[in-house]
Amino acid sequence: MYDSLGEPAERRFREILSEFDPELAGLAAHHTFAQVSALESPATRRRTSFDETTDRDRLDLLSGGGQGPAP
Repeated sequence: MYDSLGEPAERRFREILSEFDPELAGLAAHHTFAQVSALESPATRRRTSFDETTDRDRLDLLSGGGQGPAP
């Protein structure tokens, strides 16, 4: 879904930004999930508490034990 929304989102963003700064609007670009993922080396990426919480919430949902992430 992320990749499929990139191009239309970029077009709309450029449209809005061009009203204020046409030159800057020309620099706007989107990136695919693969491109963004390639920017991070798994060896250098640090695991955060957000990652741990998200993983825990996903596992809870998969096991049927929860109604979703805690508010």
